Amino acid sequence: MRYRIYGVFLLALGLLTLILGLMPPRTTDVIIVGGAVIIAGLLEFTLARGRTPPRIPASCKKEAQKALELRRTIDWEKLKTTIRFEDAGITICAEENEEHLSYTRIKSAFESLHLWLVVCDDECALLLQKKDLRSGNADSFLSDIISKMNTGTDASG
Repeated sequence: MRYRIYGVFLLALGLLTLILGLMPPRTTDVIIVGGAVIIAGLLEFTLARGRTPPRIPASCKKEAQKALELRRTIDWEKLKTTIRFEDAGITICAEENEEHLSYTRIKSAFESLHLWLVVCDDECALLLQKKDLRSGNADSFLSDIISKMNTGTDASG
């Protein structure tokens, strides 16, 4: 929208300059500048359509709205997942299911300001929030995971 406004402004400025250049005494420089500004305004106005992002289809908006409504109906307190880093490895507890993950299966680990990302060998990853760490030291967490991963043993930490 902004580029269309620029285009209209340049068109008006170019027309004004062209009209002033055509009035006596005729000045060739002013006529050329007026014509150039008109061309720039036309280009700005017509090419503005290519710069605007495509509109999101209504069907996508409806699906997103449905997904948000379904998300609000879920009781997140019942679906809590607990991840424990123990001597034998990582234990992931979700509802009644419990899965064990050996430290040797970890391929890499990354840290950001608020998160840790632990990537495993079978296209599995754990995204952990630092604020959810209940025990242990957040400063040494990543180095402990990396040392357990590199040694190939499931040492305690």
